[in-house]
Amino acid sequence: MRTQRLTLLAFLVLGACGPSATSSSTPLGLPAYTATSAALFDDTMASEIFDMPSAEQTPAQRQRQLYGRVSEADVIVQVRVSTVTRDGTGEDVRYTLSLSAVATPLRGEVDAPIEVVVGPTSPSFALVRSEDTRLVGRQLLLLLKRFDESGTRTNHFRGEAATPANVAQIRKLMALDELNE
Repeated sequence: MRTQRLTLLAFLVLGACGPSATSSSTPLGLPAYTATSAALFDDTMASEIFDMPSAEQTPAQRQRQLYGRVSEADVIVQVRVSTVTRDGTGEDVRYTLSLSAVATPLRGEVDAPIEVVVGPTSPSFALVRSEDTRLVGRQLLLLLKRFDESGTRTNHFRGEAATPANVAQIRKLMALDELNE
């Protein structure tokens, strides 16, 4: 009898621990932020947003990566930087950008300003830090995906230059993505 109680207790305790770390489901019903996700939604902004030429990738690499972002993004919208807030000190500095939609979203819905965070590990951190509040008013195309990180909903993104050519390219990639479904 005692063995049965201990077995039942052990079963209940293990069951209460929740899913294993290898489980693909998350409490919020959102995907986990993995290394593969981070390659697409890496919290960066294209150098063209900062009026700098792009030397990030070859055109073919850029096209493949943009297609991956377009096909996975929850929200694609042209936004304007409303505010830039610097939080923390030293190595813990982070910039929070509040972004307001300036056009109808190409994908998803936007009913309030979107906040994105650029931290010290982001390749765009130095550019954001150098521009700081001069980013206010600047427009960009935001490709955003929502993730579950340890039970917390987080936004990860990529910002592209808000040019007519980029909008047209994203529209073409969205059409291609729909054909492939």
